[in-house]
Amino acid sequence: MAPDVVTDPLQVALVVAEALERYGLRYLAGGSLASSVSGEPRSTLNVDLVVEMTEDDVGPPVAALAMRSTSMNARSVARCGRGPA
Repeated sequence: MAPDVVTDPLQVALVVAEALERYGLRYLAGGSLASSVSGEPRSTLNVDLVVEMTEDDVGPPVAALAMRSTSMNARSVARCGRGPA
């Protein structure tokens, strides 16, 4: 059975934060989500997270999140911190 798809930005952030915390990874939220939580509502539907991780850290949380989304893969996440190819 396929997992329920989470589409609410706050719920998405909570699902990702749970996976990051499970593996002891430090992160911060920014953008409209952080602004709205801090009291300045904005209406974009994205989640901006910055995560402190090495390439070795990528696999476990990505595997956990892959159970919730088919669009997540470790290769894409690992490339994010390296800059342009």
